[in-house]
Amino acid sequence: MSGHSDENRSELRRAMDAMFKKDMRLVTAESLTCGGIGAKIVEMPRVSDVITGGFSVYNDDMKINMLNVPRAVIDRFSAVSAEVAHYMAIGAIEKTFDCGDRSANIGVALTGYAGSPNGFADEAESGKVYIAIATCFGEKARSSIDVNVYEHRFSGPRVEVQQKTIDQGVHYLFEMACNERVVPTDILAVHRVAPEKQHQTQGALRLVVNQ
Repeated sequence: MSGHSDENRSELRRAMDAMFKKDMRLVTAESLTCGGIGAKIVEMPRVSDVITGGFSVYNDDMKINMLNVPRAVIDRFSAVSAEVAHYMAIGAIEKTFDCGDRSANIGVALTGYAGSPNGFADEAESGKVYIAIATCFGEKARSSIDVNVYEHRFSGPRVEVQQKTIDQGVHYLFEMACNERVVPTDILAVHRVAPEKQHQTQGALRLVVNQ
């Protein structure tokens, strides 16, 4: 196991320990990694009180049917977009609302192109990834889930892009759980600014970019 992987695993362990101490619960929604980040979490002991579950939604219809991502949003922005990552993270948390004290407070969603989306075409899109972190604390927060979406361009072959995506998702969870800081200052962040519009399907979601 490489030093980078060891460092990542340590961040993940510390993130899970912090979530346990703070009584936080996590749900995952994964497209290009198809369960990879969830699998890393359950490799570790004593995580059953932290992770509620996860969704592997590789296909667009799964995103729509399992996470209520609006089809109009996928048609307009594509499945690899900040908007879709936003809805994936919200949908994953909302699906746990009927789980009682197992409801998730935190959702992480990953969507992107691990390789060229059309074989040898669109090579410029290879490695484009969006990672969303959604948070929901308390009953009132259910109507205004907070979401941050991060855009990345990862280089390397397919498996390397997938691993970098998992590592980056773990880092965001670590920052949120251990440092109570959702948005690192040196990372491009796309924020939802109108909570009441989170289920709007007509027109674009209003997003503002901070650097």
